[in-house]
Amino acid sequence: MSTRVFRKQAVLGASAIDSNILAGTDFEYPTGMSKVVVASAGVNTGATLTVKFGSRVIAEDLAIPTESVAGVGPRIPDQVMVSAVVMPTERIQIAVTNDGAGTADPTTYVEVTPL
Repeated sequence: MSTRVFRKQAVLGASAIDSNILAGTDFEYPTGMSKVVVASAGVNTGATLTVKFGSRVIAEDLAIPTESVAGVGPRIPDQVMVSAVVMPTERIQIAVTNDGAGTADPTTYVEVTPL
């Protein structure tokens, strides 16, 4: 099987949360053991990223980097925030939280490569 890629821009109001950007997609439940790479960036961030595989917390409340130009990022490999292995029984959950007072617009890139 080949690498699959998912990209999503979230627009979050003050204190808003997208609890799982992969909810309802084929990326949420891998079909086998896979390497997962997550990168994120945005112009107006103030946002954080949390990644869970099943009950395992892989990364919690990582500050999402700021880009100087909208629509450019995230840049790979510079803005990779997580690179880890998920097991076939684990659900991939990627939460984006706006901790700021204004609007946050991070774009998150997820790459899933079967091992």
